[in-house]
Amino acid sequence: MQNSEDYLEGLNESEEVALQKKMFDAIKTGIEIRQRQVIRRKRIWKKVTLAASISLVLVSAISIWVWTGSIEVVYHTTADEILELTLPDSSSVTLNSNSTLSYRMSRLSGFDRKVRLEGEAFFSIRKDGEGNTFEVNEGGDLGVTVLGTKFNVKSSGLVEKVTLMEGSVLLGYEGKNGVSEHLMTPGECAKMDPRGKNLNSIRVENPERLSSWRDRKLKMENENLGKVLETVLEIYDLTLDDAGTLQSGTAVSGSLPLSDRPEVVLENLGILFGTSITLNGSKVTIAHIKQSETN
Repeated sequence: MQNSEDYLEGLNESEEVALQKKMFDAIKTGIEIRQRQVIRRKRIWKKVTLAASISLVLVSAISIWVWTGSIEVVYHTTADEILELTLPDSSSVTLNSNSTLSYRMSRLSGFDRKVRLEGEAFFSIRKDGEGNTFEVNEGGDLGVTVLGTKFNVKSSGLVEKVTLMEGSVLLGYEGKNGVSEHLMTPGECAKMDPRGKNLNSIRVENPERLSSWRDRKLKMENENLGKVLETVLEIYDLTLDDAGTLQSGTAVSGSLPLSDRPEVVLENLGILFGTSITLNGSKVTIAHIKQSETN
């Protein structure tokens, strides 16, 4: 049998080059196979890890469901994010940015029609055939009890406000004389002053406009600065320094973009009306209106 040394010595130069190339290709192929195997194992491990993570969450949720008989469902939105969702009773909710909505599901009784809200949301509540009420922030600074209606709730710690579009809602709150109630009617906007424990209510000509954040734009139809600014102030819960500066005859139609940054909205509004509008904290100041608009 010819050994490897005799075989190599018997090769000419071209045969040696061909053999070296063949050996190099074989080594390269082996390395590529090893790499593909490693990558395949990593992918499989990632899938297994992901599946294990999902399984762990499901097992945890099932365990909570089995042992406690209920589970908490939580929805959360980040900056400039709007979320539309349907509740177990077929009621619909539009959750504004930087907001959290949660409720509990019971193994025995299901959804008890009670939700907690931190932030802002628009509710369209389906009437319950058995007359069960729907509760928002029950026992909070401003609790909302409804049967079937459309309304907007803002509960941010600094602001507790409800705007009613249709139907009726019953507000419960801790007033100066203890627990109090207030029955709202359509077109009413009620705001709680947690410091003075007062509930202030105003009438709104078009309450739907106060939930314009759902479309991220405020529609304007031949409106002057005062009319538009009035709505913007209410949407963002701001106050005007000097209402006397709103004497503007210019009227515009179109859409004003809305966002999480009221200062940007006010800046765009100022450009639209040729006016310098600034925001300091929650105070809005109109520094200048073109002379042609005041004539």
